[in-house]
Amino acid sequence: MIETALLLELLEAGDDRTWTERLFRLAYSLGFDQVLFGVVPSRHVRFEHAFTRSNYSAEWRARYDANGFAYVDPTVGHCVSNTLPLIWAPSTFGGGVPGALYEEASAHGIRSGVTLPIHGPQGELGMVSFASDTRPDVPFEQLLLQTLPALSLIRDYAFPSLAPFLHSRPEPGLCP
Repeated sequence: MIETALLLELLEAGDDRTWTERLFRLAYSLGFDQVLFGVVPSRHVRFEHAFTRSNYSAEWRARYDANGFAYVDPTVGHCVSNTLPLIWAPSTFGGGVPGALYEEASAHGIRSGVTLPIHGPQGELGMVSFASDTRPDVPFEQLLLQTLPALSLIRDYAFPSLAPFLHSRPEPGLCP
């Protein structure tokens, strides 16, 4: 369960850093120590130009971006054409490049999670991923069943609350 007051704190964030810290704190309170939030103003904008906030390892984010993994990442592909959450499992990624992507992400502590698509009223496209180093097993699935409604609410509050910061540049210490 999540307190409405914590969600409202996202709407009241006065700057990008505060908004980001509050988003990460909400995720952590539900058992997810890693978050990636990314959105582009339209599906015609390349992912390299996304507003992105993440506490994934800087090394992993740099490698992911440098190799254009967004274009082969099944979580991104899912969000382009779906509105339902995608719960990660090794089978979600399959073999080949996506499977290798999952294995490499796992080595950086991004082993299990859920990605929720964002489709905004002005054609925005994005996602928020909540991740952890937990094995994607039955106890993790039970955690997801308990927390998915709250994670969806976080997504629903996070997207409109970031409007003042959409065109801001990443601040030092934040991994874009």
